[in-house]
Parts: sequence; C-alpha cells; structure tokens
Amino acid sequence: MFRWADLAWSGALPDGRVMVAFHESEGRLPGDRMAFAPADVTAFQATLGRVVASCRGVAADEDRVLSSHFEYSRSCYFARYPGIELVEATQPQGEPARAVVTVLAQETPDAELRLLVERSASGDGWAEPEIAFTISGLGSGSFPVGAARFTLDGVPIDPPHNIAVYNGTRLRIRLASSSGERDDSFYHRLSSSLRAAVTLIDSAGTARAEFTFATGPALAAARRSLDAAGWSCAAAAPAPTPAAQWQVAK
Repeated sequence: MFRWADLAWSGALPDGRVMVAFHESEGRLPGDRMAFAPADVTAFQATLGRVVASCRGVAADEDRVLSSHFEYSRSCYFARYPGIELVEATQPQGEPARAVVTVLAQETPDAELRLLVERSASGDGWAEPEIAFTISGLGSGSFPVGAARFTLDGVPIDPPHNIAVYNGTRLRIRLASSSGERDDSFYHRLSSSLRAAVTLIDSAGTARAEFTFATGPALAAARRSLDAAGWSCAAAAPAPTPAAQWQVAK
C-alpha cells in the first residue's frame, strides 16, 4: 500500500523508468524510493499527479499531522503541503516557532531549496529567512565546484553566498542574510518568482549541473498555511501508521 499524499518527488529516469520518493515520517525529507516501468511515461506521470492532488485535496490548508512530540517541543507537517514543517516550543519561555519550507529540485530529489523561518511574538516570521540550497550525491562529489550561479525566472541574479562541501558528498550553498522586507532582497525576489535555478560551475569555469525549483506558489502556500494554523501544532492530528514496513532480507 502506498500513501500517495506523502509523495515527496517523482520524475523520469534516463532509462525510461519513473522514480518516486516518499517523505520520511520525521524530517520530511525524501526517504523510500521505488522505480516503475510504465508503457507510457507521460500518461503515468499525469495519472500520478491527479492521484496525489486528490489525496491531498481532502485536507485544508491548515490541517497538520504530528511528526514528533517531546517534553519541551513538538513538530508537525501540513497534510496538504508535506514539505512544510513546523517546530514549536511547548513551554511559554521556549524558543520561537520555526518553520522549515523545503522545495525539491525538478531534476532529482537529492537537491533541495530550504527556507528556515523563525517567528517571535513580535514578528511575522518572514523578515529575514535563512535560505540555502543543498545537493547530495549528484554533482557535488564528482567534480570540484568552483562557483554557483543563480537565476530567477530565467534572469541572472548574483546574491552574496558561500559554498561548503561536506566529505565530498554533500554541497551546501547558503545565501547571505538580508532583510526580506527589502524589494531587492533575494527572498523578496524569490517569493515573487515562479522558478529558481542554481548552476554548479567547476574549477575550470564549465557549467556541470543545473537544478530548478518551483518557488513562488510553494512559498505562498507556506505563508498561507502557517498563518491559518497560527504557527502552532496544537491541533495536529496523530501521525498515521506506516504504510509499509521495510526490512532487509538475510
């Protein structure tokens, strides 16, 4: 049995198969993956899109599912938009509520755009979000990365950023913090764009990999859902039982 509402990503592989990845129960990152070999890839993907939309469509924007609950904090994700996770302190003197908004690349589930937003009692949470691109496996360990280039809706943009590579397997590009309330800030331009792209450039100046992200609607949905839920997991439903149990056969 598959819980299609928890689908994280789907896309065609070079060999003609279609791969799907499901969200983990905690962390809301791509976990279990399976590949299908349909006779008609386009029809399969179209049908899959309708099924996922139907499964998620029964939920309201503010409907949440509990993903963890500890003594001093709890976290939940939004049933309609499982890429949005909220972490909330359960003590009055606790930390500000934090929202993590993850948008996966269209090319692979191993590349993500992530925003971290903190909401204090005196702010709306979107004045200065942390923004980072993370790429695992594909592209990050196979060639030396010398630079990264960015476009928003096809228009080049050059925001301040830094690049870090971890163990040659994971690359992280963090955008420099700047007030999102400024019209020229990267976040402001990102939230009003339909698509963002990051291109990895090797040490010789050659473009080696590009990743694209559908941004504007996802960020609008995040703001709408978080506001509707009051930035709280208080009314979150219990986590569903796993759709399947996996184990390695010995």
